[in-house]
Amino acid sequence: MPQHSSDNSQASARRGTCIACGAATKGPFGPCQACGTYTDVALVLSGPNLSLKTTITHYLRRVLRMPAIESGYLPSPFNTDGNLDASKRSTRRQYLTSISTFFAKLRLGFIVDAAFHSRKVRSDFYRILLQANPNIFILLLYVHCDDPEVRNYRRTKRNSQVLNTEKGAISREEEELSLRRYEIPDHETLPNNTPIPTIDVDTARMLVSWQSAQPSLLDDGHIASRVIVSVREALHTGFS
Repeated sequence: MPQHSSDNSQASARRGTCIACGAATKGPFGPCQACGTYTDVALVLSGPNLSLKTTITHYLRRVLRMPAIESGYLPSPFNTDGNLDASKRSTRRQYLTSISTFFAKLRLGFIVDAAFHSRKVRSDFYRILLQANPNIFILLLYVHCDDPEVRNYRRTKRNSQVLNTEKGAISREEEELSLRRYEIPDHETLPNNTPIPTIDVDTARMLVSWQSAQPSLLDDGHIASRVIVSVREALHTGFS
């Protein structure tokens, strides 16, 4: 069981107070009304390549003022010949997990932008976060683009850019591999079998929908409600 600074700090967060400054928050997982900090929150963006995960992450980081962990800035899992290297992929995942665990233990809200292609990888990640912080609220954003013409446009646009955070240009083969490997979230649960709140983000049709059976999480002030509004804003700022 992870150790926090004090029992009082745990009780304080459950009452809806900021872990950073101690002021009241707007709801149990809402922002601090004094400094805007989110406490005990993890936003997990998952989806195949070219789905706009990083674009949405940048927008959420800015409007929510949360630190973001982007897998594209971590060591590439590809060899110079373009083939996926299992050892490098494992190392990259360890980096991602280590940084995420650090924020979870601090109890500061944060965003994670990574593909998380398989249900097992996502499930293992949820378990690790909860081990680091049993009070953390995990919100999954399934970000996808099902239109091949839109993906082709995005791939062409990305490949034309000089700077790239990952291995470079994305080939059609890599895009198709990502799509084949990805396992769509379907009623996923946390280790205690609690359904994980999920937001479906269809970036081809520019639609954002709530996939959870917990309507109370959409109350004004809750992080889920704020994220839905912010993602809709991100999709209509002209980025594609």
